[in-house]
This record gives sequence, C-alpha cells and structure tokens, in this order.
Amino acid sequence: MRVTDQQMFSTLTWRINRNWERLEKVQDQIASGQKINKPSDDPVSSARTGILDETLSRLDDMDRTADKASGFLEATEGALGQVSDLLIRARELAVQGASDGYDAQDRDDMAIEVRAMFDQLVALGNLDVNGRYVFAGFLSDQPAFQADGTYNGDSNELELRVSPGLQVKATLAGGQVFGAAGGGTDIFAVLDGLATALETDNTANIQNALDGLDTSLTQINSARSLVGSRLDSVQLAKGWNDRLRTGAKTQRADVRDLDLGKASMELAMAQQALQATLASTPRMMAQSLLNYL
Repeated sequence: MRVTDQQMFSTLTWRINRNWERLEKVQDQIASGQKINKPSDDPVSSARTGILDETLSRLDDMDRTADKASGFLEATEGALGQVSDLLIRARELAVQGASDGYDAQDRDDMAIEVRAMFDQLVALGNLDVNGRYVFAGFLSDQPAFQADGTYNGDSNELELRVSPGLQVKATLAGGQVFGAAGGGTDIFAVLDGLATALETDNTANIQNALDGLDTSLTQINSARSLVGSRLDSVQLAKGWNDRLRTGAKTQRADVRDLDLGKASMELAMAQQALQATLASTPRMMAQSLLNYL
C-alpha cells in the first residue's frame, strides 16, 4: 500500500510531538526533582503518593494531639505535686498541734495556715489549661470546685488519639482525685476537719486527722503515678509516630523522588531522539518533492 504525503507528514508530526513531550517531561522532572508532577505521569504511583501524603498528614495531626495531651498531663502533674507539698505541710502542723508543747493560740495560728491551704487546694483543683478546667471532666468550661470544695464536674476523662491505634486519657476526674468518689478520701473534708480541730483546741481530733492526711497523701501520689504512666505512653506514641513517619517518607521518596543520574541519561536520549526526528524532516520533505516532480 502506497504511503501518501499526508500520512507521512502526520506520522512525522506525531513523532515530533511525542519527542517534545518526552523531553518536556524529563525537563520538568529534573526541575522539580520528582518523577511525578501530575497524575497523568504515572496514575498508580500518583495515587500511592497521595495515600502516603495523607498518612503523613494524619501522623502530624496525632503529634499535635500528643503535644496537647502532654500539656494537660504535665500541668496536672505539677498541680498534684503542689497538693502533695500542701498535705505534707498540713501533716507537720497536725503533728505539732497534737503535741503538748503548743497552746491554744499556737493551734489557732496553725488553723489559719490550714484554712489558707484549703483555699490553695481549691485553686489547684481549678487548674485551667488553655481555657479547659482539667479536673472537671467533660464539664471543662466551668471551675471544677466551688469555694467550699464541692465538686462541679463529672467522672469523665478526656481521651485523645496520640498514635494509630492508641488513645491516652489526658485528664483526671477531680471527684476521684480530691474527693471521695470511687471510695476515696475527701481531702477538702480532711483539711477542714484539721482546721476545726486546731481552732477548737481539740488535740484528740488533731491526732485523728493524721490518718486522713496520710490517706490523702497516698491518694494524691497514686494520681501522680497514673499521670506519669500516661505521660510515658504519650512519649512512646510520639516515638512510634516518628518511626512511622520515617517509613512513609522513605516509601514516598521511592515512588516520587527522581534519580538524577537516570534522569540525565533520559534527558540526553530524549534530546537525541528529537534532534534525529527534526533532522529527518528536510530529507523527507525533499523526497516528497522529488516524488511529486
């Protein structure tokens, strides 16, 4: 079958366009450093890159959530540390007040200090981190405790996803930490009882308050241990996120990033192919003209 001039020039045009596209694609790859600059370059690899990008974005979100959890837990641990110090000081005053070496005026002065501790305990129970009262459960938009130590919150604890498959509770319910919820000791009642015993110069009740203070201190230390274990979980989660991130970035680089050496060879081949096609054009046109003549 005889090849017409129109067919010949159509084929020539197609080859020139194809070689131009090949050359432009390699030039774009070298300029961007990536094998894939648009989905049509490699639909399968482009989709895989999109999945990996989404994975990295989710890991970044979980890291931010982990930082938020750490902020709540670190602030909580700090507050509980201060509560522990208050209780240790209250116990020292109880030991002194139960001693015969102190008189009623001394005990009245001690009572004033214990009353101040009560107010400090309320303030610590109303810890506010970025607008959230962390001991109030899900009712975190209002103070957890009233001035008399009454609990306003609920028994819920904020749970945050800090890594794929891992959620960590970032808050403690104040009713259990400071109050008698769940069979615990009402620390506010213990301090109030000690203050009253000191004010009334009742050494027997002052002595009895020691047991409540010891139980309260144990309760606070248990809460601190719980917070510490949760902080450890958050740090482990961030480490796991880092490993997952490294793996995802490596996979994305394998799929997307350009091998400059191979690309340079491909560029040279594309240039040669285009030059060869263009060089053949005058000969083909001349041959066509001779055939016409």
